[in-house]
Amino acid sequence: IIRKKKGGETSMERKKNNFGKRVVAYLLAVLMCISIVPVSASALSKIDIGRDVSLKVIYKDGSRELSDVSFSLYRVAEVTENAKCRLTGDFKKYEDTVSLKNLDAAGWKNTALTLKGYVQRDNLSATRTAKTDATGAFVLSNLETGLYLMLGDRTVSGDYIYTTEPVLLFLPGRDAVSGEWNYDVSVHVKYDRDHSGGGDGGKED
Repeated sequence: IIRKKKGGETSMERKKNNFGKRVVAYLLAVLMCISIVPVSASALSKIDIGRDVSLKVIYKDGSRELSDVSFSLYRVAEVTENAKCRLTGDFKKYEDTVSLKNLDAAGWKNTALTLKGYVQRDNLSATRTAKTDATGAFVLSNLETGLYLMLGDRTVSGDYIYTTEPVLLFLPGRDAVSGEWNYDVSVHVKYDRDHSGGGDGGKED
């Protein structure tokens, strides 16, 4: 039985509201990742694999811009006109352990974590690097189409430590309304937030 005071919230409603706030950054950051797998390949126009892509990355916690944070982008796979992925470059050697087929959102997340481990273990070189500016953003232009792993450094801002989580980005992106391919992509960074003082501060998402 849930008792609700007049004009107030139940504990269940508070939990739902808090959960909704925590996942906003996550949903924005992995939007591209979830759209990697087309609902129907025949329903999409073909990708212009020779066309350059631009990527804008935004790193904010509410109104707080997280500046001077380094990011690395790794081109993990090439893509075909029909949005199929094939591991490429330094990542081809992981074909026996990494599959990019028939993955759901959880599968893409786990794959990003696995690839991050390989990058660190084998000291792989990034395709491109950048730092967020004073507005908490950066833009990379003239990127090849493909599937990219994005990794960001930990940073401290105010009373918090921010740790980015690895994410896979499919470039170009897919417009959620028209279903057409978008070659000017914007994403928000996914992160974990901890109190920098430690102790009883605990971890926040």
